[in-house]
Amino acid sequence: MTEHIFVCPYNKEFLSRLKNRTVVVTTEDPGLIYQIQREVNKSNMLHAIKVSVGVLSEIRFQESWQNIPIAFYANEFGSYKNIQQQLHILRNLNSRIFLSDQSEFNFIALRILSSLRLSCGLHLTGKDCNWEMVNDLMHFTMYGRIRHAPIEPFDWIVSHYEPTGYTDFSFVYFNNPVKYLHINEKEQIALTEDDMRNNHFIAEDARSVDTIKENEEYQDFLNKRYEIMMQMTDCAFCPAFRVCLGKYKDLHDKNNKCKSFFSDLMEAADYAFSKKTHQWQL
Repeated sequence: MTEHIFVCPYNKEFLSRLKNRTVVVTTEDPGLIYQIQREVNKSNMLHAIKVSVGVLSEIRFQESWQNIPIAFYANEFGSYKNIQQQLHILRNLNSRIFLSDQSEFNFIALRILSSLRLSCGLHLTGKDCNWEMVNDLMHFTMYGRIRHAPIEPFDWIVSHYEPTGYTDFSFVYFNNPVKYLHINEKEQIALTEDDMRNNHFIAEDARSVDTIKENEEYQDFLNKRYEIMMQMTDCAFCPAFRVCLGKYKDLHDKNNKCKSFFSDLMEAADYAFSKKTHQWQL
């Protein structure tokens, strides 16, 4: 069995062909959650179900989902009243709620969800988002004294931070080829979600994942991520490259956007790391 996890759409016949794989199954229909779990468990292992919807509050959460790992991705938060009425169910689910960075109200909504002790996260695409609001949310998460649930990807970065290494928060979104590979019903394999969307495949057979480390494109991807540091670009001179890895290299005016945020984030990670490792000395 491979150490990689497949991210794939829901398809009964395809899942039956995979056999003994660990999978993240994607769907846009919350009504399929229980059915997906049942089908996956017939011949594979379920890592999580990723459910993408337009409005979070329009989901009718079910008590029968309690033992199913679910990542909800929503473009908008929607009605607080609808969420509040379902809190007794939400608090018992093995789930995490991600809200898009494309809606400014979502930044407020994530504070609400976190304060309600619900596991949540910002889906940080970086595409024309408000970086000041991202930074404010990070400060709320990392420095806020009021008890609240952690907000991703900030908590993941801090808990996995290595002061002398690289920290890639794409793991939070099932989107890092070191652990996750994307596959479709034709068994075409892509390194990332964007590659799958753009039909950029590195293999055409699910079995090839067992030797993926020998795949030239796979190795090139891993190596090229760090080649930016050898180029004369803004990213190469950014002190926070170790927690960004050039994800937003195409953004203009980095000083007032991603650079400021990631520098503050790395400072928060350094602070948290020092607190974990500090020992009293006589």
